[in-house]
Amino acid sequence: GLGGGSSDAGAVLRLMRAALHVDLDDEMLEAVAASLGADGAACLWGRPVLAEGRGEQLTPSPRLPTIEAVLVNPGVGVSTPAVYRALDESQAFGEVVPPPVPEAFESVEELAAWLGMMRNDLQGPAVALAPEIGDVVETLAGEPETLFARMSGSGATCFAICASDIEADALAARVDALRPDWWTVRCRLGGPWPDA
Repeated sequence: GLGGGSSDAGAVLRLMRAALHVDLDDEMLEAVAASLGADGAACLWGRPVLAEGRGEQLTPSPRLPTIEAVLVNPGVGVSTPAVYRALDESQAFGEVVPPPVPEAFESVEELAAWLGMMRNDLQGPAVALAPEIGDVVETLAGEPETLFARMSGSGATCFAICASDIEADALAARVDALRPDWWTVRCRLGGPWPDA
C-alpha cells in the first residue's frame, strides 16, 4: 500500500531508457509504467501527482506543505487482486467528481480538510478481508494528534497526518508502546528534513 514496488519499477524504467538510449518519450514511458499496475504511472517520476481513472490520468499536484506523518501496518498482508475483486463484488465504486483542487495548500490543516472530502474505495474491501486494518485506522483517527487517518492504497499500511513534528513524534511513540506488534514509522512527506 505504499507504492514501493511500483517506485522501484519506475526507477528501473527511467534507468533503462537512459542507459540503453531507448527512444521512448515521457508519455510512452508512462503508458508502460501504467501497464504494470494502477500506481505505476504515478510512481514513475517520484513527485506528487493527482491520479484519476485507473491511475493512468495524471495531473500535477498542487503545492503541498511539509506533511508530518505516521505510517502503521498491523502486520497482516492483503492481496491487492483480492481487494480489487472484493471491490468489484461490492459494486460500491461509482463515478467520482473530485472537489475543486486549490493551486496550493497553505497549511497541513487545509490539506487534511480537503483529504477528508476524498475516499479510498479500497479501504472497505481491505478491512473486510483483514479487519486489523480497520483497527489501525480507528486507533489513529482516535488520537488527539491526528488530523486525518486512512489506509494507503490497497493496504495494509495506514497513515496519520499530524499538524507538527512534535505531534507526529508523540503519536508514533504512543502507538508503538500500545501496539508493539504493529510496524510503526514516523516520516515526513513533501519537505526536507532539518539539519541534525
